[in-house]
Amino acid sequence: GVTAEQYMQNIRSINENGASITGLGDDAFNNAKPAYPILHVRKGNSVFTFGLRNVTADQSLSSPDNAQALEKSLAQLLLSRLP
Repeated sequence: GVTAEQYMQNIRSINENGASITGLGDDAFNNAKPAYPILHVRKGNSVFTFGLRNVTADQSLSSPDNAQALEKSLAQLLLSRLP
């Protein structure tokens, strides 16, 4: 099997334009794909993924900046509830 650390290394290697996110879990990375960016957060040997799609007609909820902020907030909430 693949460890969570290996999975994150693989995600980074296939998403060269992505960005590491500091202060979130043990490791966090946004793949920065234009069509569907996904936030990957590792905590221990688990990886959680967060992605918001276009859910409002005017795209206000899923504008890239707002989507990233909401994904990060959701990740922080989840991590705060983990044992």
